[in-house]
Amino acid sequence: DEFARQVTVNLSGVQRLLHAVLPGMVQRQRGDVVFVGSDVVQHPRPSMVSYVSSKAGLDGLALALMLELEGTGVRASVVAPGPTTTNMGDGWDVERLGPLLEQWTRFGLMRHHGYLAPDDVATAVVVAATARRGMHLRYIEVVPESPAAEP
Repeated sequence: DEFARQVTVNLSGVQRLLHAVLPGMVQRQRGDVVFVGSDVVQHPRPSMVSYVSSKAGLDGLALALMLELEGTGVRASVVAPGPTTTNMGDGWDVERLGPLLEQWTRFGLMRHHGYLAPDDVATAVVVAATARRGMHLRYIEVVPESPAAEP
């Protein structure tokens, strides 16, 4: 059920939205489609198989669409954020979260405990969509900066 839910939200929902808005963009020969992917495609995390799979599918959709849109005046970009403070893990209990973070640290997926703010992701989306015409920001990976070292 979780796998189907992730695919529905992160892939099928996106395809339905594209089906509704993309023809008008192509007809106007202008527009930007910015997909919010995830760094889990490049750096998969254990215990997130459904999320990783759905975001990998989204990357595939976006990359194929970039080719299909070539020369139409419509750009497609992917913003792939790293760990971000969202409500995604809010319902996780300590028994699940503790071992999960230990695994991520062991596999080098948690170098520090820095997180992006949702505004950081929004900023990257705006940068992709407002890049001057004639340039195309195809893939933007956004990662949290390591917290400053204490003196």
